[in-house]
Amino acid sequence: MALSLKKACKLQDFVAHTTNVSCLALGHKSGHVLVTGGDDKKVNLWAIGKPNCIMSLSGHTTPIHSVRFGHTENQVCAGSFAGALKLWDLEAAKLLRTLTGHKGSVRAIEFHPYGDFITSGSADSTVKLWDIRKKGCIATYKGHTQAVNSLKFSPDGLWIASAGQDGLVKLWDLRIGRMLREFPEHSGPVNSVEFHPHEFLIASASQDNTLNFWDLEHFTLVSSSDRELPFARCLHFSSGGECLYAGGQDLLRVYAWEPARTITSLQIPWGKVQDIASTNDKLIGASSGGSSVSVWVVDTTLLMTNTAPSGGDSPIHTSPFSHGNSLRKSFNKQKPTPEAKKSLSVKTIEESERSETDPEDETVPEIPDVNDYRAIFQPSRSLNRSPPISIFTSGHNSDEVFSSDAYTADITILGSRSPPPVVTPPSPVGSVYSTPPQLPPASVVQPAVQPVPPMATLMSDEGGLPKTALRETKSDRGPVKSANFCPPTPEVMDFVPMSADRPSGLDLDDFLPKNLQRGMEFGGSVPDMSEQEVLSSMMRGHDSIMAILATRQRNLQIVYTHWQNKDLKAAVETAVHMSDLSVLVDFLSIITHRPGIWNLDICVVVLPAIYELLQSRYETHMRAGCDALRLILRNFTPVIKSNVLSGSAALGVDLSREERYRKCMKCYQSLVSIRAFLLKRQTLQGPLGQSFRELHSSLGEIDAN
Repeated sequence: MALSLKKACKLQDFVAHTTNVSCLALGHKSGHVLVTGGDDKKVNLWAIGKPNCIMSLSGHTTPIHSVRFGHTENQVCAGSFAGALKLWDLEAAKLLRTLTGHKGSVRAIEFHPYGDFITSGSADSTVKLWDIRKKGCIATYKGHTQAVNSLKFSPDGLWIASAGQDGLVKLWDLRIGRMLREFPEHSGPVNSVEFHPHEFLIASASQDNTLNFWDLEHFTLVSSSDRELPFARCLHFSSGGECLYAGGQDLLRVYAWEPARTITSLQIPWGKVQDIASTNDKLIGASSGGSSVSVWVVDTTLLMTNTAPSGGDSPIHTSPFSHGNSLRKSFNKQKPTPEAKKSLSVKTIEESERSETDPEDETVPEIPDVNDYRAIFQPSRSLNRSPPISIFTSGHNSDEVFSSDAYTADITILGSRSPPPVVTPPSPVGSVYSTPPQLPPASVVQPAVQPVPPMATLMSDEGGLPKTALRETKSDRGPVKSANFCPPTPEVMDFVPMSADRPSGLDLDDFLPKNLQRGMEFGGSVPDMSEQEVLSSMMRGHDSIMAILATRQRNLQIVYTHWQNKDLKAAVETAVHMSDLSVLVDFLSIITHRPGIWNLDICVVVLPAIYELLQSRYETHMRAGCDALRLILRNFTPVIKSNVLSGSAALGVDLSREERYRKCMKCYQSLVSIRAFLLKRQTLQGPLGQSFRELHSSLGEIDAN
């Protein structure tokens, strides 16, 4: 029996983007924050109950198709239509990572419950696992035939559940790097999948208008709901696991299982709800329509009652789940120690194509109100504790039974909040774990350097002075200065070296004697890969690499043809205008060994390209640029300097002198720009930094009298 609107009310309705809102997500830890993504390529953050945007993040070049908060709500990740993911640190107000590798729109994102991992599902039908510390993809799980709509980590962090447009729900085991089980019972696309917070149970909602519950101990279907309209768009278990909330078009249902049954149905005109979260005794739902977002609040204390079967008015209280009464196993909710976190590893069936990351992306966030931003995302850097902020404000229809004024909550200071209490239910018969889960080591995810600790660990153990300070954050009102801010430390240039310290994708332990190899945990062994799997792993990416090499060979052949026809200037111009730095590097590496063929015409064309090579992240490109620039300075500095200083004025008309002066001026302007760039980068350590310093010193001679 559907209940009336009196148990729910609209909290707020606001315009979130200048274009359509394509995705949104609530902060499930507090239920107080909201992130939205739009077709305007921006990611906006909001405090629920406040009408103004706290922070606007830019950097994506295509519309945003998925967003997600980290479990501590001090990070947010967004996936775009082009398949790129961007991860921001909200406390430091800066971009942490850009992860690329998907060949289709990113439809789902989920953070690992305690490790530095993110999983993403895409329209390219793949599920990828990303290591934030190593800045790249460490595993690609293939099995879906259509887009992946929903992803969830299990509460113990050892499994990933994926739901696809193909109607399949798949369970992946990170310890063995393979699919553990497939659930094909749905007959339509699966919109959402959700783990029970405690017991070995998983729920999935499909467009076939059913909701299924599976036992993860025996991998059997526990129960399935009746076909009810409308279908559920998002799922959320109550914090204690007593019931499951399912949000659909203008409807909220509360389910129990064993057998599956609807406890309560509530008509709510929230449209296409996209996410629901619980806080205290309230359920928060967020939906979008066009460029607007609406937020609703539901009193969950009134949802756990149902009308008596006889049709009387007396309610019957139901509690389908309680700790210790379930015969199913329970997830181990105890978080591992910091040492165990450092050794957290996963097994991969194949290493994905290397992700292209650029941690130096400069995306300055827009912060309209710095005070709101500090109060929500930045308090771990400050000693002064702000008073609780009421986020649920009034302003609703008078015909609703309760007003949202009655529902206030404190925005707890993120970063300084203590972790939630560990839920350790009494171990049922056959409890699966007695110690915190630790995944077996694997070289694929072992960090090459010591990972940077999360912001929460930078605070002293006694809650004293913070060990780090936030960099100054610029807003539209100018730089914000506070006693709690320290000047930013100089950034160390990050580049890709010419040769790696160790072979990529290989575990050196595999070449040691067995008695010296690291032992496997859990007392088990990883199943050997079949011959077909080995060949598939070896051949993966072969076609793509061959296509790249074929294109590069074709471009080099075009350049060589011009050179063979005695038109060196045309060859140089062609190599530069191809906008392929790899071709340019190959070409420069040849002509730099033949300084006799260089002239001012070649210098004019090559110098802007050298400037671009020096700004590259790859050492090979930077070294090729340095070699070419060194040749130009050695052979053409006197000519450029004398012509620039003497000017173009001369007795009579001297066309050749004027042409030479024009070329020298172009070279001089390019050299001045390169000198300004090298001034910033000459602090780089190592041989590359030494080359930058020598070239900067040589460039000083072009202005000497």
